[in-house]
Amino acid sequence: MTPQADRRIAETTQPDWQSLPSPVLVLTPRGEASAVNTAFGDFTGLGPEAARGSGWRAVLSPEALAPLLQALAAKRDFSLQLALNRIGAAAGPSWADCSARWLPVAERYLCQLHDVSAVRMAEAGAREQAQQLRLVANNVPALIALYAADDDRCLFANAGYAQTFGLTEQSILGRTFEQIIGVEAARLIRPYVDQVR
Repeated sequence: MTPQADRRIAETTQPDWQSLPSPVLVLTPRGEASAVNTAFGDFTGLGPEAARGSGWRAVLSPEALAPLLQALAAKRDFSLQLALNRIGAAAGPSWADCSARWLPVAERYLCQLHDVSAVRMAEAGAREQAQQLRLVANNVPALIALYAADDDRCLFANAGYAQTFGLTEQSILGRTFEQIIGVEAARLIRPYVDQVR
């Protein structure tokens, strides 16, 4: 398409997406931006002119580029999570869910981004806390395990507990109490487990 066609697409679609509060960009199958809305600039710190062409890739993390280009080449709707490195006042790593609609007549994608940075950071924080808990649990002189009350399946076990039964911290997960300690041992302590419930 010609630059005039790019401008015509941007002008004819502008009322539909330019005022949206979420970041929007119009991409070619090669990953070049023919237009972005104001919210895209606010979110990324990259102005509309700087974002045109391949300029918008300045905020795209290198590992996100290959999957994005592959999805764009298919010329059909897709959803993909993108890792970004915002600049300016909003500088820093962030993540956005990208929902892309293929517009066959224009031979362009209309892409809407949804900021999921807070969710990704919360997930990372939860993983870090889980790792710290596992570190503590594996370094106390006690056998620790957590079972689901409804079906007796192991949800967590420290290394000492798992090794006592010839298992690993991963292989013990999902097994029932009876599968781990044996039928006879489970029968003996079942009344105490029921009492705790």
